[in-house]
Amino acid sequence: MLSRSVSGAGVEEQLQPGDPERIGPFRVISRLGSGGMGRVFLCRSAGGRPVAVKVIRADLAADGEFRARFRREIEAARKVSGLYTVLLVDADLDGPVPWLATSYVPGPSLADAVSAHGPFPPASVLMLAAGLAESLAAIHAAGVVHRDLKPSNVLLADDGPRVIDFGISRAAEASVLTSTGVIVGSPGFMSPEQAEGGLVGPPSDLFSLGAVVIFAATGHSPFGTGSTPALLYRIVHGVPDLGAVPADIRALAGRCLAKDPGMRPTPADLLAELGDAGFTAGWLPVPVRTEITRQAGSGSQTYLGTDPAPGRPEPVPATRAGPAAIRSQEPGWAATLTRAPDPDRGQDRPSRHPALIATIADPGDRAVYAVAFSPEGDVLAAANDSGQIHLWNVASGQRAATLADRSSQGVMSVAFAPGGELLAAADGNGRIYLWDLISGELARTFTRRRSHAMTSVAFGLDGDVLAAANSNGRVYMWDIPSAKIAATFADPGSQGVMSVAFGPDGELLAAADRNGRIYLWNIISGELTATFTSPGSQGMRDAAFAPEGDILAAADASGRVCLWNTARAGPARTLGTPGSAAACAVTFRPEGRVLASGHADGRICLWDTASGDLTKTFEYQSSQGLNSLGFRPDGDILAVGDGNGNTYLWNTAAQAR
Repeated sequence: MLSRSVSGAGVEEQLQPGDPERIGPFRVISRLGSGGMGRVFLCRSAGGRPVAVKVIRADLAADGEFRARFRREIEAARKVSGLYTVLLVDADLDGPVPWLATSYVPGPSLADAVSAHGPFPPASVLMLAAGLAESLAAIHAAGVVHRDLKPSNVLLADDGPRVIDFGISRAAEASVLTSTGVIVGSPGFMSPEQAEGGLVGPPSDLFSLGAVVIFAATGHSPFGTGSTPALLYRIVHGVPDLGAVPADIRALAGRCLAKDPGMRPTPADLLAELGDAGFTAGWLPVPVRTEITRQAGSGSQTYLGTDPAPGRPEPVPATRAGPAAIRSQEPGWAATLTRAPDPDRGQDRPSRHPALIATIADPGDRAVYAVAFSPEGDVLAAANDSGQIHLWNVASGQRAATLADRSSQGVMSVAFAPGGELLAAADGNGRIYLWDLISGELARTFTRRRSHAMTSVAFGLDGDVLAAANSNGRVYMWDIPSAKIAATFADPGSQGVMSVAFGPDGELLAAADRNGRIYLWNIISGELTATFTSPGSQGMRDAAFAPEGDILAAADASGRVCLWNTARAGPARTLGTPGSAAACAVTFRPEGRVLASGHADGRICLWDTASGDLTKTFEYQSSQGLNSLGFRPDGDILAVGDGNGNTYLWNTAAQAR
């Protein structure tokens, strides 16, 4: 029904002279964008609900054939309802300027998300496929064929994808408005029968679904790029390129891409195969979730009249004792940490997992983006997607304090200073917050003009410098005492830095990039000393140095964990195999030989870095994908932040099963 610009994520514009103040019963708030059919506005209903309203261009409104096509668009939209299609709210087909209003989705299109953040991990792709299959089931049940399912017509929301733009769809039982032989659709994602200008039915949408799923997993169409005639020829006669597609996705997408429409699965077939997708706020990759959170917050302040957030974040103490309570001297792990999980959260009991010490639920049931132990191991910080950092007393198992920023777009990374008195937080709003844990107050806020989301933060060896990465491909280093920028590191080929880490000697700084590279800088000279790449990489998610020696580990979205020797500036070994669930995080055990990797399917793998052997695997059945890992500095306890709102504590010295 609506073009890509209707998603609204990050594209709101101020109203311009000549823009309407009202459209039908809706008050106009801002522009969302424009497309071939007209302009799109963010509006507010009389009851305060946000809607996206498409207003048709005046020249098109005067065209009788176009009005007939627009009427068909509305009629098709009114027939379709489903969890993963946008809702048609209202429309005026007969006025001087026709318009239609749909529910507003504060999220990016799949095309924009992959362009900005890279391919999705397999777990996210499979849930995307399930959502699209359910959407097509609703569309086909209404007797409608979409005819233009492509990445820009899929909007992303926390509870699943939304299929939009029925502008060139048609009722299956009705005659087409275009003449025979005219191709209507998008090259690269249309079916062979559509590419040849023939009649299309529901199986054509399944072919497009397969192409969209491959785009989500790899970042490109299965039929490559080039001129329209070349693309259409490859669609009709060529073989799709599935070489870079993870194995569990390749088989499903390959069946959808069968040349014979009768050989393709139906939406019901796909749903039966994929099972219950179980969409939660953690189904999307972290950068995409952050973008959605940022847009939802921006939109609510724009059109719901919410008071603007204060310029200064405020700490929100969880107990009257305040943050000072975290300095407990109680020894050992308290029994309260091994409490049974809340059955309402759908968790398995710890008795089924001998190595699981505790399951700590986020108080607001929010996805846990980042975890970190204090240098002494007595405090555990767990940050969530709403911008809160909960501080847990390790000895008592109780929450000691909550640090929060009302303007936060989600804390992506946390790090304790070497002395333990400061906590740094990288935020999706483009800021780095520095908290004083003794007073519980915000000590400083670091930011850059026009800064993109801050994705990672790390303290230098002596705690006087702070490095932070952003989604625009830069790494900033601040001098903490003066609060001034000490250096800026950037690579022209960068597609966004996901993680930064200082080497054990404090002179090397590593940056893991979405383009599948690790950049290594010398912070003394400011020179780029090495660039590490891994063939077939789908983007580096995290990086960590071994506590001693020259080994640097990186988590690859392809499912592998890559090790490099920084002294030789070359590869040491590769752990795992391509096609497994994306590796999201890596961390070394304090003694340095054991490396833990967390994966998008909820698995934790323990590796012997000397031999390259996989020694243990832990997993939790209710996991929604692991976002962060951190070892307690004095032992084998591993904290894991999860998309389902839990922080798990594992004893890595125990048996996996």
